[in-house]
Amino acid sequence: MGLNELMEKYPLVYPVKPSCGVYYPIGWENLVLAFSKEVTRYLKQNPIQGFFVTQIKEKFGELTIYVQCGDKNIYELIDKYGKISLETCTQCGSGEGILRTDGWINVICKECYED
Repeated sequence: MGLNELMEKYPLVYPVKPSCGVYYPIGWENLVLAFSKEVTRYLKQNPIQGFFVTQIKEKFGELTIYVQCGDKNIYELIDKYGKISLETCTQCGSGEGILRTDGWINVICKECYED
């Protein structure tokens, strides 16, 4: 799902285009969608004036999400999905047989690594 589609589907999370971009591996797309869905659900019940995502990226093998005007609950969701990403293949999204490569930190399953 591209940025425009994210903004259209989750306008409470992405009311403006993230200033620093949205770049994540395809294998983590479901994590980004699940995060966006949970934050939308939370914001509908607990509106936060000025909230928006400023950046989504992979950093040191972990899904990293930066926001403006987040509260404790939002940061807990960010931590939750960051931790899940550490056990999710960046290429296929599998949580089975996860390896971490040397050098450039990458979270990849055994099957994708062998391909």
